Amino acid sequence: MTVIYSGVTHKGNVRAVNEDAIGWSEPDGLAFVADGVGGHVGGQLASTLTKRVLLDTADQRDVEMALAAAHTAIVNEGKVKPELQGMGTTIVLLSQRENKAKIWWVGDSRAYLWRDKKLEQLTVDHSYVEILREKFKLNDEQIKHHPQRHLVTQTLGLDEPEPECLELDLKGNDCFLLCSDGLSDDVSLEQLQQIFREHSADMHRVNGYLLDAALAAGGRDNISAVLVKIDGKKSPNTDNEKSPVISWLYIALVVAVLGVAFLTFT
Repeated sequence: MTVIYSGVTHKGNVRAVNEDAIGWSEPDGLAFVADGVGGHVGGQLASTLTKRVLLDTADQRDVEMALAAAHTAIVNEGKVKPELQGMGTTIVLLSQRENKAKIWWVGDSRAYLWRDKKLEQLTVDHSYVEILREKFKLNDEQIKHHPQRHLVTQTLGLDEPEPECLELDLKGNDCFLLCSDGLSDDVSLEQLQQIFREHSADMHRVNGYLLDAALAAGGRDNISAVLVKIDGKKSPNTDNEKSPVISWLYIALVVAVLGVAFLTFT
């Protein structure tokens, strides 16, 4: 399958710096969004360390090990610089191989899937309000306005995070959205779906409209989104298939050789 990556990140309208980090490795089928927490310097460093570790270990394909290594790197940096203790980062990551995909996440950065003209949220936030939702059956409107809606229960760099993983089969024209809460908090699922419905043919336009929608809604946090589109087409010469041009050249060569041999022995 041919996979196309596209991303955008912005500090928003309020924050002084951007503590988010995005990245992808096309050869390794890896893409991610990390949202740093713990203050301007600490949060930015935590997400940057995570990005570095993930890209450095992408070719090893062991995502769980890479996330553990990122967690350790953040913890160790905090030990060296006590003023940065308490920093951490959320993470949402897509690992794709052939016709399978795995979504890994820690915290409240999210993954969505655009498939069959419908946008579905794949991840469940590791957050205090999600615990309240489950316990007291809170609805989306109550969650949206809860005073502790930004309190996450897990991050890389703090305590002992337990990444969750979801595996699914891929279909042609699937498009994954990985994003920080700066997008998902201010732009509703209905708004996100409308943007995909109108602009999914061009991922770069989707990214632009996602960012515009979050900024128009206030842009109170850093805003990041990475899109991973599966277009369903096989890459050239995959599965040991020869291209039509090469096949015809091969046939022409065989015919020519046989023709020479025929003339030689007649």
